[in-house]
Amino acid sequence: GYNRKTNVITGREGLLMEYRYTPDGWIEFIPEKAPLKPAPVENVTIQFRSGLSNEWQWSVFQTPRTELKGGELYLNALPEGPGAFLGHKVTTGNFTATVKVHAKKSTAAAGIALIGDEKNNLTLWLDKDSVRIMQIRDGKETRLAGRKVNRQQKMELRLEVVQGKTVQFSWGAENKAAATWNQRVDIGFLPPWDRAVRIGLTAKGTETEQAVFDSFRIINH
Repeated sequence: GYNRKTNVITGREGLLMEYRYTPDGWIEFIPEKAPLKPAPVENVTIQFRSGLSNEWQWSVFQTPRTELKGGELYLNALPEGPGAFLGHKVTTGNFTATVKVHAKKSTAAAGIALIGDEKNNLTLWLDKDSVRIMQIRDGKETRLAGRKVNRQQKMELRLEVVQGKTVQFSWGAENKAAATWNQRVDIGFLPPWDRAVRIGLTAKGTETEQAVFDSFRIINH
């Protein structure tokens, strides 16, 4: 489950439909006269210039330590599993999420992730002069890929999800062409039945180390 500033339902949700009593004391549902229009899907751009909105959530088992200053988000790390994470809700099955990391200020590994829960997630990590893609499935951690990078002051980490089934990762310096890990990863193992998958901003290291994020955006396709 997840926490945020207000209560949130992430899995089973109730639906309302009008009904009326029949002459014999039963009920019957009244058909909708017109189909309801789906709510518009909006893109997300966050610059971290003010407090975190209720769109950000976190595990009930882990309260992240954060600080906003100078238009950046400082997230204190944790050493185990996916590290410390903040999750943002996902509204479609086709989107690209990008986070800009202030690599020069970050003392912990900084990442962008798809988070089902602490034991099921996929993360692209930027750690000093390398990137790595780590999968945690049923609590077992597996390194999928890794390579050296020419780390700049600010780096962008990106994930692209297609039809809610696969994800592809890429990274690059700010305003530079991105390098892409060509393999698409199946994300069907992320638990969908009682909790919604989030896009996570992650920090891994000692509890006094921090990952620093400059901006975050989600573009829906």
